[in-house]
Amino acid sequence: MDPPPRPGPHPEHARLPGGVTDRLADRMPDDTALRAVHNDWHLDDLVLDEEILRVTGVLDWEPATSGDPLMDLGSAFAYCVQADDGRAARAMRRRPSHLPGTLTRA
Repeated sequence: MDPPPRPGPHPEHARLPGGVTDRLADRMPDDTALRAVHNDWHLDDLVLDEEILRVTGVLDWEPATSGDPLMDLGSAFAYCVQADDGRAARAMRRRPSHLPGTLTRA
């Protein structure tokens, strides 16, 4: 299924100063596809096979919707706090995303 056309900015929404709103809109990537999106993707929602470290299930589908699957990739990295992040970010870490062997944003 093709994604619906992207609407322009709503005229009642606040505009950011310095042309930021227009620059962001001009650089917004096209949707890649319209699929089921988990919408809250992080390590806590994975069921793993401990013997082979393979994902065997995904939990917490309440916030699911239809949309661009890149949304799940973005939200996964938003929850990711790396070992080299600043002290404030590391202090707010809620998942073991800083441990060796975990994917990074690089």
